[in-house]
Amino acid sequence: MKYNFIIDCGHGGIDKKGNYVSCPNYEEDNPNTFYKMYVHEDGLKIYEGDFNRKVRDFLFEIYVEQGGDFLLTNAHVLYGEDYEDTPLDDRVIHLNNYVKESKYLNIGISIHGNAGGGTGNEVFTYRNSTVSKGYAEYWAKNIQKNMPN
Repeated sequence: MKYNFIIDCGHGGIDKKGNYVSCPNYEEDNPNTFYKMYVHEDGLKIYEGDFNRKVRDFLFEIYVEQGGDFLLTNAHVLYGEDYEDTPLDDRVIHLNNYVKESKYLNIGISIHGNAGGGTGNEVFTYRNSTVSKGYAEYWAKNIQKNMPN
C-alpha cells in the first residue's frame, strides 16, 4: 500500500532577525510573557515552534530516504516563509485539499512540543477510525519507548 505522509507543526519559528514569532511580547525577566517557549533553570530556551520544525525536518529526511510522498502544511509551503505562525484553519484547508486529490492512504502528523506548559506525550486520532487508532497506538508506543523522559 502506498502512503502519503502529511507533516504539520504548530506555532511560529524564528524569523530572519532572530525573534521568536510566537512570543512577540517576550520580556527576559518576566515569565508571564514566555508564550510557547520554556526557559530552563540554566537559561536554555526551548521555542516550541522552532522545536517543532526541527522534528519536522528530521521526519522529512527519513521519509525522503524511504522514498515516501509527503506534504508539509506550514507557512513556507503556503506563504513562502517557514517562520510564520500559519493559522490552523489555513493548514487544515491545505491538508484537506491535498487529501481530496490523493489516491493513497494519508497519514497526518501534527507536531506540538508543548513548551508553553504542557507535559508528556499526546496522540490524537480521527474519530471512530480503527486505521487511525492503530497508527496512533504504534506512534505513541514508539515515542514512549524512544523518549521515556
